[in-house]
Amino acid sequence: NLHKDFASRASDAMINDPYEKRAAQLITLSIPKDDIEELRGEMQKIAEEILKKYGNVSVGSQNQVVQMGIQLLQLTT
Repeated sequence: NLHKDFASRASDAMINDPYEKRAAQLITLSIPKDDIEELRGEMQKIAEEILKKYGNVSVGSQNQVVQMGIQLLQLTT
């Protein structure tokens, strides 16, 4: 499972990779349930913007492969 592999790699990186070689952001929100779908849509837009800005580099100029994840996890029911 791709997401499970990403989570495992992220966990390993938090322990083994120097902070200068990684980045982590975590936000905990209390929001109305009615806003969840809108938030998901905004997450998708953010991912598309990042891909648009950084994903269109010319062949041969790539010198680093990175993986970035944006998760939305429900902590309460």
